[in-house]
Amino acid sequence: MKKMYDVTAMTAKAIRLINQENATWKELSETFGLSKGYIQKCVHKSYSREGDYQNLLEKARQNKASKQQAEAQKAELEIIDEVILVDTGFIMRAGVKWLMQQSLEIYIPAFCIRELEYLSKTSPVADQVLTFFWSTRRMSSIELNGNEILLKEPDFSLKKARSRGVCATAVKLYSLGKKVRLYTNSLEVEQLALHQGSQRIDPIYQSSEKIAV
Repeated sequence: MKKMYDVTAMTAKAIRLINQENATWKELSETFGLSKGYIQKCVHKSYSREGDYQNLLEKARQNKASKQQAEAQKAELEIIDEVILVDTGFIMRAGVKWLMQQSLEIYIPAFCIRELEYLSKTSPVADQVLTFFWSTRRMSSIELNGNEILLKEPDFSLKKARSRGVCATAVKLYSLGKKVRLYTNSLEVEQLALHQGSQRIDPIYQSSEKIAV
């Protein structure tokens, strides 16, 4: 059963809640047990100047945006697990010794495994990485099957399609509740990962000279 409110009193309280307590229209609807449209209609009628009502609408929009941002930040902190993601270029320079030193679970895009298989024909490092990959449960591959979904599309051109694949793998892990340490020696991968805007995708660029093993 809906509560009975004096329209004038309800309108005044709605305005006060928006201005002083940062309420949203949805919260007002839940508070009064009335529809958002009805409350807005009553509030609108109470203003003699249209500009004042528009200012209230803007304040309500700001309240909603602030609460959505706070909820998003809270979700960022609710981390289930932290993992490492590597790409081909980085792991070819870091090698097996680096992999063995890591305490977190390690992931690699499935297409990077295929790249390593090709490189292993001539590269002992690639062959060693593959041997480690197939012999341990600490390292797994992620197959996207063409679904290279990003949190945010780039507003810049990508020189290499594989950069999208690496970052899409990070987003896949993110969607599974992981915090991802993305190790790469590609500045483009780092740029695209930072562009995703998530605290749970942490790109760590390391050039060949900086990789410590």
